[in-house]
Amino acid sequence: MSFANWTIMEWKDSEAASAMLQQMRNSGPTVITTADRRRLGSLLTGDDACMEPRAASDLDALLEDAVYVEPAEAPDDIVTLDTTVELVDGASGESRFVTLSSPDAAELFDDSVSVVKPLGMALLGSSVGDVLEWYDGGDEVQIRRIIYQPEQALAGSRPSSHDF
Repeated sequence: MSFANWTIMEWKDSEAASAMLQQMRNSGPTVITTADRRRLGSLLTGDDACMEPRAASDLDALLEDAVYVEPAEAPDDIVTLDTTVELVDGASGESRFVTLSSPDAAELFDDSVSVVKPLGMALLGSSVGDVLEWYDGGDEVQIRRIIYQPEQALAGSRPSSHDF
């Protein structure tokens, strides 16, 4: 899959997405803010819940296994909803900026990745430096840096994700 098409990968395209998420969960806890948990939970239970069944199942499992922190305590090196990151293609070295968004917001902006898409779900709770394998281990993307994280605007110093 080309770098330009990362954001449009669908759950039905590959079972590798579910396997990748399971592998990531096995490598340590995913840190999610309580505010993001509420937003994501409403995607699963709301009247307009219209996710692919596999996406809903994987999101539910991700939320069940996560470690929750208050937004003010969120590590500044993890990806939360509305975070903008720089991703680097492992094969070409090409970089791209994307923002992890709710499904509604992802439709409005070109650089947005919906949290209910495989790449979006893989990004949620990931840290700077993490390498995400894509499509049966064929492609890799690394989180080079966080450009903007909403929680960084909160006062006080926060721990690194390595403290969890």
